[in-house]
Amino acid sequence: MAARIRRLRGSKSVEDEREALHRLQQAAAQQLEALKRELAERVGAVRERELELDAVLASTPNRPAANTTTAELGAREQEYQRPEQELARRAALPSRQAAAERERIEQRLAELQEAERMFLRTRDELSARSEALAARERLLAERERDMADGGAVSTPASLPELADLEVRLRKLEGGSQTDGSFAAGLESLRRRGTRRRT
Repeated sequence: MAARIRRLRGSKSVEDEREALHRLQQAAAQQLEALKRELAERVGAVRERELELDAVLASTPNRPAANTTTAELGAREQEYQRPEQELARRAALPSRQAAAERERIEQRLAELQEAERMFLRTRDELSARSEALAARERLLAERERDMADGGAVSTPASLPELADLEVRLRKLEGGSQTDGSFAAGLESLRRRGTRRRT
């Protein structure tokens, strides 16, 4: 019990606590009154807004009736959205056509790239054939000079070179059976390329 008395003497008195509690109650009551006033102001503002909306609705020619149901309002909303949906569908149509056109262009581009590769391959083959012919002409010219000088027809070193060149030339000539023109070679390559793709 002595400990209890010491605790009471060391702490605030009961009167002080009652007074603090009374101050808290007054502050809470004032806060409650302020909230009530704010709520009343908001309710008044909402009522004013409702009156304004009623006035606007009364002046609108196609105003919905007061007893309009939610289903009727939903039907009207769908009716208003129908033109927008139609416009969206029509807008999507050109994008599909554009996609088809883009696909056709990409396919044509791939065909042109393949034709370019065939052209480059033909050019390389023609270049190789030209080099082989030039080498053959040089050897023939050498051979003619040797024959004109009265020397040996060919030296032992030139025979293998000549044989090599003739083998290369036969391979190049045998690789494409054309009438020898550039256009015929391209046509042959185009046909061969077409057969490979199908």
